[in-house]
Amino acid sequence: MKLSHLLAATLAATTCSAVWADANSYFGASYSHRQNDVITVIADTEVKYEDSAYVRYEFSQKLYKDFRLGVTLQLDEQAQDILGYSGHVTSGRWFASVERSEFSGEMVNDDGDVLAEFEGNRYLDLKLMRKFANPRDEIEANVSHGVQYLSYERPAAYEQDGIEYIDTGLVNHFVAYVFELDSVKQNMLTGKIEKSFDWYFYNTTALGLGMMESNDPKLRDDPEVDGVVYQSSWTGFGIAGEYELGAVYYVSVPYFRMAAKLGYRVDLEGPVLMHGGMFDQDDVHPDEQLLNHGPNFSLAVAF
Repeated sequence: MKLSHLLAATLAATTCSAVWADANSYFGASYSHRQNDVITVIADTEVKYEDSAYVRYEFSQKLYKDFRLGVTLQLDEQAQDILGYSGHVTSGRWFASVERSEFSGEMVNDDGDVLAEFEGNRYLDLKLMRKFANPRDEIEANVSHGVQYLSYERPAAYEQDGIEYIDTGLVNHFVAYVFELDSVKQNMLTGKIEKSFDWYFYNTTALGLGMMESNDPKLRDDPEVDGVVYQSSWTGFGIAGEYELGAVYYVSVPYFRMAAKLGYRVDLEGPVLMHGGMFDQDDVHPDEQLLNHGPNFSLAVAF
């Protein structure tokens, strides 16, 4: 073999391994604008959050072999106030994360009249997941699955004996089996990018058992008056999820890759609970789903 051919083959092999090598560092930034809707049979009740747009930053670093640490920071649109933060650890096929945040806003009617305000409602999300040991195809290779625990306070409306109540801090606990599909991030970390332009679908779905508890019910027609209810807690099977569909453009060169994506995201927060009394014609349980949706633009680099 000629020396020039040998050098060319060596360079090609080096370039290929560099492009496909796992990234040591990952940084991502995104901007989201969300509209908040409430799916409920109690009409004329809406939730307006104080921050409908936010920016999110994520950084992770490989420290040793397959061991990686990462942090995420969520800020308001002006990048002045911290809305939430999270930390995660990856070791081989295992992934663990802790996320905390707070949110504030108002409950209003269709005319825009404020029924009640809420401030500093807490949100906690714990996940422990792993990837499949021997994935059968590309989709399974990008899927993580495991357990999730959610604990948070959210505004809700419900009805008992013909009387409507609101609670700005309905307590939710949810333990579920969760699976996640994030092909864009996986491609960025592994370098397995096969074409520059592609479509993507992000999906996190949790199925499990949940409990809701109303500790501070108020009369909807007179929120200054405490409500007297005969049932203040509900338990049942539930579902929650995050979904995003869009387009992504990749740039991949040796030792560096970049992805820009634009999609529409829908977050189902609740979770929706299915229990024995959900079809009761006389009462309306606080099973309404908070539906957050809107465009999401993200830019990520890995090297």
